[in-house]
Amino acid sequence: MSKTLTVNNLIRYLKTSSDKAEIVRIVYLNGNDDAAFVMDLCTNKGFPEFCRASSIVSDLELGNAEIMTEDPWAMSVRDSDLSEAEKELRDRAWNIICDLADPSKEPAIFDKKERNKLFRDVMKEHNVLHRSLYKYMRRFWQRGKVKNALLPDYKNSGAGGQERIAKEVKRGRKRKLQHDPRIGEGVNVDEDMKKVFRLAISKFFRDLKEITLQDVFNLMLAEYFFEEFYFDEANVRKSILISPEKKPTYAQFHYWYKKEKDIEKDITARKGKNKYALTSRPLLGNSTSQVHGPGYRFEIDATVADIYLVSRYNPNWIIGRPVVYIIIDVFSRLIAGFYIGLEGPSWLGASMALANCVADKVEFCAEYGISISDKDWACHHLPYTLLGDGGEIAGANVEPLAANLRVRVETAAVGRGDLKGIVERNFRTIKEKVKPFLPGQVIPDAHKRRGIKYMLDAKLNIHQFTRIIIDGILRHNKQYLKSYDRNEMMIADDVQPIPNELWQWGLENLTGYLNTFPEDTVKLNLMPEDFGRINRNGIVFKKMRYSCERALKEGWFIKGNNRESEKVRIAYDKRKPNYIYLKSQDGRSFEKCYLLPTEEKYMNMDLSEIEYLHQFEDAEGRFDLSRKQQEFADHAAFVRSVVAEAEQDADKFFDPTLTDAGRIAKIPENRRFEKEKRRENEGFELNKNETLPKQAKVIPINSDIQIQKAESLDYPDELDILSQSRKRKKELQKND
Repeated sequence: MSKTLTVNNLIRYLKTSSDKAEIVRIVYLNGNDDAAFVMDLCTNKGFPEFCRASSIVSDLELGNAEIMTEDPWAMSVRDSDLSEAEKELRDRAWNIICDLADPSKEPAIFDKKERNKLFRDVMKEHNVLHRSLYKYMRRFWQRGKVKNALLPDYKNSGAGGQERIAKEVKRGRKRKLQHDPRIGEGVNVDEDMKKVFRLAISKFFRDLKEITLQDVFNLMLAEYFFEEFYFDEANVRKSILISPEKKPTYAQFHYWYKKEKDIEKDITARKGKNKYALTSRPLLGNSTSQVHGPGYRFEIDATVADIYLVSRYNPNWIIGRPVVYIIIDVFSRLIAGFYIGLEGPSWLGASMALANCVADKVEFCAEYGISISDKDWACHHLPYTLLGDGGEIAGANVEPLAANLRVRVETAAVGRGDLKGIVERNFRTIKEKVKPFLPGQVIPDAHKRRGIKYMLDAKLNIHQFTRIIIDGILRHNKQYLKSYDRNEMMIADDVQPIPNELWQWGLENLTGYLNTFPEDTVKLNLMPEDFGRINRNGIVFKKMRYSCERALKEGWFIKGNNRESEKVRIAYDKRKPNYIYLKSQDGRSFEKCYLLPTEEKYMNMDLSEIEYLHQFEDAEGRFDLSRKQQEFADHAAFVRSVVAEAEQDADKFFDPTLTDAGRIAKIPENRRFEKEKRRENEGFELNKNETLPKQAKVIPINSDIQIQKAESLDYPDELDILSQSRKRKKELQKND
């Protein structure tokens, strides 16, 4: 087991003493000073305590402690899974402590005097009690130093965050003058009224006129809450509003606007997309290129490879050019992860590359028939900062990175590829080294060279191309970097500018910025999500069928089950659709579903290739459908012609003397006659083509006429024949 420590490692002490907690979380590391701060997970009081990192390593090596592989507070939760109340409480707490949680405050915040000063400033600024601030920070340190650590713990209790159903009794605070008929008690906001609120927001608030929310409310009343209208002397249409007790208040309107508001949509509609991007979009980081150790910043980039590939199902199918994603550590130039697929540059591909960052590289390479050791590719971590293009890491998809995995996201400005030049430069190097040897590579000036169709030279599939890229990455991580600028410490320690060595040296000597979470938790947060459907055939996703232990135990697939045709949210890995995962409501566990044996043809295939196969089969199905439709039309025409012939025969031989009752009564007799005739025609006769001998005539002896006819025939007399035979016998005896 590797004894390299990282932030967020959980250390369980097997032989506890009075001065050591049972389980602690590492919240800070500085390898250069052998310094670490740990937080006790088994207490509701106290703060991170100092200890020597070497002491932790010593306890691990002596067997007094172990690194836990499971984290009880690791989660995979998206904002769409949370109630409004949960998000509001979490965001309120995060706004209070976000400055204290910034790594720039470490290790000062772990010193009591400095912490008290920082806490006083925050309590004064946010008007928050010290016990609340202490609770927020303690929870932040204990639960993984992520934003979602601040979520409340009433996920499955009560009815928190749920909307109450409007009934007869007026909800909310009573009006002081509700007995005054000019004011009244007021009304509840039911679903119909909320629809009016939404309509007013969309119609009056989200436009470029930028009117206030109060004016939007007044326009809504005039538009939708009137008893009648009239035209004044200037022929202007005016409304007479309903009484106060029947219409909503501005406070109700404002409450529901805040509850359902979409800030991005509001600002975009009122000020335009460019204004939103310039002044209001989330700023998840900065674009500085300064780094302080391994994992401080990873850069990600994607490019379309200059090669055409073929399908693993059928080498005759050319599937186009793959997209290659590379993630590189800026400090060491170590390639931390990669992904190759058919998706265009997007979060889907980027998430696969990030998942590869935390994968066990020994096992991963073994899947492609490549044997390595841990030292050949040592990264299995997430970074503190991720820098990429907006196309790959923009939008709500990156939310779990910051909220659940403590990864700060930075996006490079449009046209500013220089901001992530490390990954782009090394990307080009890898491609240039392998390109000359690959069949099916793109030839830029092919149209000038007698129309060479280079895509027809394609021979490699995705699996084979991935093996080539893995080999290139392993060689890159071992190569000498001539242009790397070593600092004084590196020179003094004689560290060679080789990615693997720089990475290991940084882990041992510099501040730890790498994040460590259980591999399954990281992958679950990074996997794309979709919906499957339950039916009698299993859990159906992308035309593939799955099952799981829970589904079988609870009888999901039995006809009549109340879950039949239900949609379920699943997470999946495009590279290995052998399994999909049903996430629990709180995001801290999952149910693994396996591909059914009947779906064997999909095992170990890339989902892109499976979708290509489905497209091919759909096309073949459409062609076959056209053929079947033509055959049906031909068959229908033939049937109609036979029916018409039968109808003509029926009309031709129709007997008007037969009554309906008579025809029905003769059915048994007709059936017997028809049966006898069919027996004559259907009886077996073997060797029909054989010529039979002529049959002799049979002459009855009981008829005088027939006897006379027989006598007239030229038949020999049997007595004469016998007499002649005796004479010949006597003559023969005399001669003897």
